[in-house]
Amino acid sequence: MSKVIYNKNTRTSSEISGMFEPGYQLGEIVLDNNSNAPGLWMTKLLGGTPTPFKLNDIKNMVVDSALDNTATGDVAAGDTVFNALSKVANGAENRKFTKVNTLSNLTFNTFLTIATINTDTTLTISTDSLVSVPNGCVREGHLLINNTGASNIAITIGSDSRVRTTNGTTFSVEAGGIGELNALVINDNGTYTIYIITS
Repeated sequence: MSKVIYNKNTRTSSEISGMFEPGYQLGEIVLDNNSNAPGLWMTKLLGGTPTPFKLNDIKNMVVDSALDNTATGDVAAGDTVFNALSKVANGAENRKFTKVNTLSNLTFNTFLTIATINTDTTLTISTDSLVSVPNGCVREGHLLINNTGASNIAITIGSDSRVRTTNGTTFSVEAGGIGELNALVINDNGTYTIYIITS
């Protein structure tokens, strides 16, 4: 006996949400345990005729175009669910980094930012391009500051109503040394707060 476990009004292929490849329907998803091939089944529009197909193979599902790449790394619209999950898993191990030569308008869009500087400077955080964080979530970012100069340098964290610091707003990096700053970017109902931890 078959059992409907999810039901929506059938949509035409032009109304497809992007979860499925073009032509797949949003109609009934049926658990069929009374056939030669039990499992989850759905319909696909082939030549105007809805045709059932087995849904168990997740390669039939693809990622929607409205994906937030900042949260999922290399996952792209059109990826199969299997490939998307693989990329997310790999991304947890192989996080990306960015190289910069200024501390202006930092975005924390990659897990690690490596800055090479040699003079006193002010660190500012981007207003327009700050990493996007889903509501109720937190994004972690790391900044390594490589001082290539022959003297110690002072890093001042610029005035910003979104920023909270743990060790004041100024820290130094010794000549030829590396300083580290960690940022926790939090979205609380659309209000962003950036916690800065320096060492």
